[in-house]
This record gives sequence, structure tokens and C-alpha cells, in this order.
Amino acid sequence: MHSFSTPAVYDWGAGGLEIIVPGSYRMTGYAPDGSELWRVDGLTYQVKSIPVLAGDRLFFNGWAPGGEPAVRLELPPFGEMSERFDANGDAELDKEEIPANWLPDNWAMHDRNKNGMLNARDWAHYRARRVSENSCMAIRLGGRGNVTGSHRLWRYQKSLPDVASPLLYEKVLYLVRNGGIVTALEPASGAVLKQGRLSDAIDSYYASPVAGDGKIYMLSETGKAVVLEAGSDWTVLQTNDLGEEVYATPAIGGDCLYVRTASKLYCFGE
Repeated sequence: MHSFSTPAVYDWGAGGLEIIVPGSYRMTGYAPDGSELWRVDGLTYQVKSIPVLAGDRLFFNGWAPGGEPAVRLELPPFGEMSERFDANGDAELDKEEIPANWLPDNWAMHDRNKNGMLNARDWAHYRARRVSENSCMAIRLGGRGNVTGSHRLWRYQKSLPDVASPLLYEKVLYLVRNGGIVTALEPASGAVLKQGRLSDAIDSYYASPVAGDGKIYMLSETGKAVVLEAGSDWTVLQTNDLGEEVYATPAIGGDCLYVRTASKLYCFGE
């Protein structure tokens, strides 16, 4: 499926390193030799943000079209589908044989051999996508095997970012969703501390938020640069307009904030 996220490396000190890879449907921790150490199921099929590490906690956001709880589909396995709807008995399903409310929106994505039909493997591919769920989650590191039940601490499933990663700063976890909706979560429980809209920057957000000097910096697709006063009751201090698109996450070096727009590289500082 689609995995655009960047892996993270966790250093246990004397315990060695882990390479943490967010992928379609699951997060996996690997030893440096490539052997699997642990995994957490329940990610969406299209992951884009990066893991945020803090102590032995990991925070991750995953969002993809069709993964909202209200629109998920619990589809039957292929054997049941074939028994009920495969009218010609060819062990494949065409568009006329599948109920209209179960048809894939993007048929070509699931029709692997492009023969106009879905076989058992194609259907399993489609079924896995439609049962996956969008969520921001917290994971406790240090487990072995499938730790979905034991080490996934909480999940939050409303007002999630599409691309932008979460930001953990001064004991608050921040999310910015398309439309300029900012949510502050309590990292230990996932409880919402505050949610509001950036009224002067109602836009899409591809750049992830960054923080420094007690402030949160969020840059929208069209170049609206919003500065928040950090905290559980965050407030907007200033909204600036850079005048062109921003897709890259800003970088902080020393007391400087570096921002790349479509045609320029800015350095903001004292």
C-alpha cells in the first residue's frame, strides 16, 4: 500500500538500537540486523507523518481517505463473497457482481493484474484498506511480539491531520488539521485540552509544526505562518503571510527558524 512516513531510530543505550517503521496497517520495531522485535496493528493504510519519540513513549498520527470511523466498511472475506455473489463461478468478482455500496472507489488500485476483476488476493487488499482506521495513538516502547493490546496506550480519532506530524512540546501534544483546526492533547491519556480554529489561516497543512522559545510555529500550504503561545490553553500571537506555498517542515538551528517556501529560503532570528 502507500507508506510515505520516515522511520525513526530509538537508542536504548546498553539495550541497543531499534529502527521503528510506520507502515500500512502496522508499526514495526526492528533490530539493526532486520529481525522484528515488536509490532502494533491498527494503523491506517496510508501513513505520512513521522513518529515522535519521548522517553519510552511514541506518538504517531495516521490519516487516509475512508479511514474515518463513520465510513469504515466491514467487508466479508473472499470465500463468503464468492459464495454469495460469484454468479458465473469463475472465482473472481466483476463490478456487476459486487453490491454497489461495497464497490471500490478506485478499482484500478485493487485490480492488481488489470483484468477488470478482483480475485481473492485483490479482495483481501481492498478489505484490509476499508477496515483500517485513522487515529493518533500513543505506544509504550519496550515490548516484544504483537503488543497492540499491551503497549498501545490510547487512540484519538477526531480532527486528525492528513500529512503534518504531531508535535510534543512542554508536556502538550499538538495536532494541526486541514482547515486550520489545532488540537492540544494530554500526552499521558490522549484527552483533549483545547481545540480551536486558526481564523486567519483556514488552509491545508503539509508542513509539520515546530516549537521553540515557548512558541509553536505552524505554516499553511499557501504560506500563512501562525505563531502560537504554547500551552494547554494555547493562543494565537501572530499570523504572517509569506505570499507563496509552503510544504516543507521548518528547521530550527540555534536561535534561528529556517523556512523554505516554493522559491525562497528564509532565516528568522534576532
